Amino acid sequence: MDLSYTAEEEAFRARVRAWVEANVPAQGSLKTLDGMRAWQRKLHAAGFLGAAWPKEYGGAGLSEMQQAILNEELAAARAPGVVNAMAIWWVGPAIIRYGTDAQKKRFIPSILTADEIWATGYSEPTSGSDMAAATDRRSGPPTRTSRTGSSCWCGPRPRDPSGRGCRCC
Repeated sequence: MDLSYTAEEEAFRARVRAWVEANVPAQGSLKTLDGMRAWQRKLHAAGFLGAAWPKEYGGAGLSEMQQAILNEELAAARAPGVVNAMAIWWVGPAIIRYGTDAQKKRFIPSILTADEIWATGYSEPTSGSDMAAATDRRSGPPTRTSRTGSSCWCGPRPRDPSGRGCRCC
């Protein structure tokens, strides 16, 4: 088994290393959202963001070995991460795979440029933040409502004219 890099992989490493040496911000210098966005945009412009994403969606379209080399060089230089990491790692790939053409056109560019920052909320089953298992009850006259328990929700909460509470889950 030959575990050495190919000539093309070594050339890619040299290109990445040279770019990293010239462009990685100084440690601790990214203190503002604008600065973090600028770093992400610089990575994108160089073709080093969305490494596994197809080029047709603005990704780098890198091979698995190129991704490993890129990650090695960024880590060796102690390069900062990107501000929109969750969207780069999870949201974007999900939209690319399962989204409609309209969703891809709408969301993918703004994920890569960090014009929009994405986050993911988590909950723990049967714990305080587990909204899927929570219940609520309304009591009192319509002019003065009291709720006990917690509401169940997923996404925007529509008004429930029946007064039984929101059941979006």
